[in-house]
Amino acid sequence: LTKLLEKFAYKFSKKIIALSPGIKQGIIDQGISDEKVIVIPNSCDIENFTIKNHSIEKIKFRKKHNIPEKNLLITYTGTFGKINNIFYMAYLAMKLKNNPLISFLAVGDGVDFEKVKRLVNEKKIQKNFKIIKTLPKKNMPQVLSASDISLSIFLPLKEMESNSANKFFDGLASGNMILINYGGWQEDILLSNNSGMRLPQNIDDAAEIVSQLEKNRSKVVEFGTNAKRLAFEEFDRGKLTDKLEKIIIDVAQHD
Repeated sequence: LTKLLEKFAYKFSKKIIALSPGIKQGIIDQGISDEKVIVIPNSCDIENFTIKNHSIEKIKFRKKHNIPEKNLLITYTGTFGKINNIFYMAYLAMKLKNNPLISFLAVGDGVDFEKVKRLVNEKKIQKNFKIIKTLPKKNMPQVLSASDISLSIFLPLKEMESNSANKFFDGLASGNMILINYGGWQEDILLSNNSGMRLPQNIDDAAEIVSQLEKNRSKVVEFGTNAKRLAFEEFDRGKLTDKLEKIIIDVAQHD
């Protein structure tokens, strides 16, 4: 029934908005013309994710949550769902627990929240892996401004390579280097803009990359600066809203 509804919607729509190139291709593969499908990804809320007193807010947040100011902080914000595989992050923290200069922070909630929390307690990695229950969206800028790297992770499923996750765009807007553990259009855009990189599914290999990033903080800062520029140039909410508005008006005028 849902497949029939999907086909019905595609057939009778004047225009279709896809959130990524992969999603667009999936729609085209169902017999929809290329001209009918337009890509407008999730956007960056640059205004709200630009903290004025960045250094002060960073110190305040880290002090409150007992995260050393000197540490490289890698943060995940979002759902603790099955598909998100936060255990990957926990295993990464376990592998790097003996490095006192690397900290992990996960903020969110979901079906795996308690399971991840139990694993963290069992493995005694509370010192380098902090977990915070869901915070209001208005608090996310402060969380990410206190971070060096934003993390976006999923189970190794090919379908997720076409995703358009909010956490990815919030990280860009915050000027954080981005780490993901999947391929697809997001990996391509990070690599082409020197804004982040892909971590392998193998935890040992991923831990080695993170360890090298901690030793090369200037690279993390450079990639974060590039991420902010990418947010302005490609994913600014105002620009993408204007694009959507133009499409809606064009459809309405020619209906």
